[in-house]
Amino acid sequence: MIVRDFGIAFTLAVILTIILEANARQRLQDQITTGVVEAVFKRLIPASIFEEVRAYVIGARVVKREWALNMNLQYDPSLKLNEPDHFISRTTVSYKLFNIMPYAEVQVIRSSLNLDLSGADATGALPRYDKVSLDNEKFEGETLTHLLGEDRCSYQIMRSIEGNQRKFVHVVNEISEIVRIPDTFVWSMNAPTEDATINITSSDPNVGFQVRALHPDSARLTEVVGGRQWTFRGGMLPWQGFEIRSFYRTTSHLTKPEEEQLQLHVIANAQQTAKAPPSGESGL
Repeated sequence: MIVRDFGIAFTLAVILTIILEANARQRLQDQITTGVVEAVFKRLIPASIFEEVRAYVIGARVVKREWALNMNLQYDPSLKLNEPDHFISRTTVSYKLFNIMPYAEVQVIRSSLNLDLSGADATGALPRYDKVSLDNEKFEGETLTHLLGEDRCSYQIMRSIEGNQRKFVHVVNEISEIVRIPDTFVWSMNAPTEDATINITSSDPNVGFQVRALHPDSARLTEVVGGRQWTFRGGMLPWQGFEIRSFYRTTSHLTKPEEEQLQLHVIANAQQTAKAPPSGESGL
């Protein structure tokens, strides 16, 4: 009996040792590869640029794939604002988060809302999360309240993701937010991202949109449906993203004073956009 138990324990110890040694070898090989890549980069680019590459590209441990932004604008008379030309957007941001390391790691998934435009509708304060989904786990109602921070405009949660990009966490954030017409706003990536899709619809056919890729090769952005759907194929680095401009196709529905006020607002907004930080939902 004792001999058998000893044999089982010895066998398990051997298996465990093999697994630990394999894992250690893999990590050592990764460190060697990373060191070689860093050495090459240091010879080719200035040190200050290399530090950015190391922090946000070489040092990246995750990648987002199939990032999608869907915005559905509706005019809502319950929206409590002192200014006209504001719509409520039922916005959904989704992506698949992969761990690109060769071993499983716990990743912190974060998200926060843009608070540039705030107000309220019949349901409550805007902007707000309506629902958050991580794979099959849904957060809404009381569970969503527990997930969000005290300001109810951000959350963070940890998830273990298998290595070698074998599996992913499917993240879906459903948001209600205010969109001003006309306006210009930016959605930026905070992690390396592959492939993106943008869909925008509006209950007012007079409202139009233009999208520009904030990327050196902006031609990768394809307008699939005029003024409604765009796709971007390829990679985006952190803080690259998309500039979205909303506008009225015609201003015939406005009075002369309203049209003059609109033009002043467009000029002021263009000046603010030039110096404003990226907006939109952010975080992993």
